[in-house]
Amino acid sequence: MGWKDIKRYGKFSISPSCRGDKGYNNPKDDPTVPPSLLDWAWAVGIYEGEGFCCNPAKDTPVARVGQCDPWLIHKLRELFGGTARPQTRNGIVAYFWQWTLCCSRAKGFLLTIYPHLSPKRRQQVRNVLRHCWEGLIVVEP
Repeated sequence: MGWKDIKRYGKFSISPSCRGDKGYNNPKDDPTVPPSLLDWAWAVGIYEGEGFCCNPAKDTPVARVGQCDPWLIHKLRELFGGTARPQTRNGIVAYFWQWTLCCSRAKGFLLTIYPHLSPKRRQQVRNVLRHCWEGLIVVEP
């Protein structure tokens, strides 16, 4: 990652894409409605209560929200993109839905909501993003 690849977003220095997605986001996973400030506040509350982040591959962050109510999952997908899928266990569809964002979309979402998260969730975000970039700097608000 060179200096010209780095963009400034408020107090965060982030690269436009992660190595895992090679700068490509599938257009079918694009959001369909631009989120308002109220939508962002709603998403912070949902993520705080039901969400988590991880990095299944070293350089691929993932943000997820699981919920039994498919409306909530589809609303997140509509506003922020990603995928909304029912979960399966042993080939049987369970009554559980999951919204997933990965790579650069997950980074953008997590860094946008970061200042409004609890200390526990902030630590989770820092741990996940630390593995994506050695040079990532997250400044506490």
